[in-house]
This record gives sequence, structure tokens and C-alpha cells, in this order.
Amino acid sequence: MAVITGAASGIGKALAMKCLKLGIKVVLADNNQNKLKQCKDELKNFNNKILICQTDVSKEIEIIQLANLTIEKFGSVHFLFNNAGIPGALGPIWTQSTTDIEEVIQVNLMGTIYGIKTFIPIMLKQNDNCYVINTSAGAGLLTGAGLSAYKASKHAIVAVSEVLYADLKAIHASIHVSVLIPHWVNTDIAKNIKTDDKKIINDSIERLINFGMPAETVAEKVFDAIKNRQFYIFTHANEHLPKIKKRMETILSIGNPC
Repeated sequence: MAVITGAASGIGKALAMKCLKLGIKVVLADNNQNKLKQCKDELKNFNNKILICQTDVSKEIEIIQLANLTIEKFGSVHFLFNNAGIPGALGPIWTQSTTDIEEVIQVNLMGTIYGIKTFIPIMLKQNDNCYVINTSAGAGLLTGAGLSAYKASKHAIVAVSEVLYADLKAIHASIHVSVLIPHWVNTDIAKNIKTDDKKIINDSIERLINFGMPAETVAEKVFDAIKNRQFYIFTHANEHLPKIKKRMETILSIGNPC
């Protein structure tokens, strides 16, 4: 069975639907009560295969409660999708409030870490094939102006995932780790960017709608990667890999940031 955070919309919801189609029972965790209710209504035909759990991933106690409810309901967990995330505020970091910055780090990074700390010990005790998929972003391997707290959190998720992969390999654990690197995906995350310039938000939403990859396609890519035990999962590899290569070459040449 699968636990998915940020499961009430976007990529999380698409992952939940893919799991159910594959016959995998799902715990849908999200902090948005209204969207969770909508999910419950939409998935009423799967009532015996789902558990809806309102969860604030920025609070470790709520992740622990999520795990307890999961084991109580289904007895085990084989897939963990640490997917919940928020974009935070636009603009230079010195213009952002400390509260906004801390919220992004707490939800994106600490939410992922709490998920790992809570569910990995459960998976290790099961001694069965398990999978942890942490959602980073294109911003987790590249930088550029704006959204500094968001980008910092997503870079950290890549690092945490790489180290988790190595740590589990060192003990020969049957837990495979992947990190999802989505780019332009048709979700509503842009609506949550904090900025006084509404035109930026409108342009972002328009681009997501017109050019964004469907979340369902991302879910397909994720499960193809899981099947192949692939670590890095890119939604837009052709766009990202040349930019990542350029960034690495800049670092190796001790140049200035791109």
C-alpha cells in the first residue's frame, strides 16, 4: 500500500489514482480539508482501498499519527511519496518575511525528513521490497533569481534523497529511493506563490495550463521509473539535462552562477 502526502491535488492526486488503478491501497494525506473531501467524494468507489487523513507535514507528530493510522488500517506500507510542497514568496530573500521562509523549509524539507524518519523504520521491519519517492523540482538542481527559500528546500531534498539512497544501500536494505524532478506540470501550485504582482501569477498559471505536462503523465513516468529502479525521475529531461550540465561545468570552472 502507498502513503502520499500532498495527495488532494496535482501530482499527488494523480499518483493516488495510478496506485488505485494498479490495485494498490492508498492513504491520501493533505492539509487542505476541502480538497480532501472532494477526493473522498470522487473516490467513493474505492472506499475499501483508501484512507483520507488531514495532515500538516510540517509537524512531526502529525506524520507519526499518519503512520499509526496507516498501519492500523492496512497493516503495512510499501510506497511512500513525500510529495507535499509549497512555493513560498517571490522576490529576493531579503524582501521575504522570516515566517514565509520558515514555512517553506518546514513544509518542503522537514516534511520530507519527517516522512523518512517515521516510515523508513517501519519499512525496514517489514523486510520487504519498498519504495520512497521524494518530490523535488527542476529548482532542486538549478538556481536563478527568485523563490530562494523554495529552491533551497528543493536542493536539500535532492541531497537528502541521495544520502538516503547511499545509507540504505550500505545496509543492503530492500528499500529503493527515487527523487522526482518535475518542471512545468499542470497543477495549481502557482496559485500559492506569494507576491504583490498578480500579473506574474496570472502568467504562470496561463503557462502551466497551456504548456504544462498533465499530472497523470507524471504519475506514469514515476511508475515506469519505479519499475526500473531509477533514482532521478525527470519530467522534462531534454530541457533540464543541458542546463544541469552547464551548471556543473560552471562549478568545475570556478565560474559565476548561471
